[in-house]
Amino acid sequence: MNSRRASPLTVPTSVHGITANCKYSPPPPTTKILKLNTPSFKTKNSRWRSLMVILMGCFGQFSGNGLGYFNLEIYKAAGYNTNEQFVLNLGSSIVSAIAAGTGVALSDRMPRRQALIWGTLASAVFLAINGGLSLKWAHMPDDAKVLSVGQG
Repeated sequence: MNSRRASPLTVPTSVHGITANCKYSPPPPTTKILKLNTPSFKTKNSRWRSLMVILMGCFGQFSGNGLGYFNLEIYKAAGYNTNEQFVLNLGSSIVSAIAAGTGVALSDRMPRRQALIWGTLASAVFLAINGGLSLKWAHMPDDAKVLSVGQG
């Protein structure tokens, strides 16, 4: 550690009078010193990482639980009864849990930047397809909508 960074570590001992005879010796404030020396948005790399965290949070909300809250309404509009809605919602949760576990297992084995880029692109494409199909469904006349599809 260079002398400029090492000097704040000696402040607690010089200011508070901690000596060799003292039984209590608090740990040096290294965490605060490291936070003060870390640039927030000063570097391009830091801004890029912050943007990726924000985008992952947004896409996570829109593609995961954020859309899952409306599943029951979607199933009801498609004509499923309450029991079928429950089973479909449970199945969706199980598939999401398996996908999350797979993602955690593979997270250290795959190139993160490529996974982020392609995963974000795929999420955006599927969200756009979902929006386009929902718009088409909304503009269809009610008598043309076939609600029994997939109900067996």
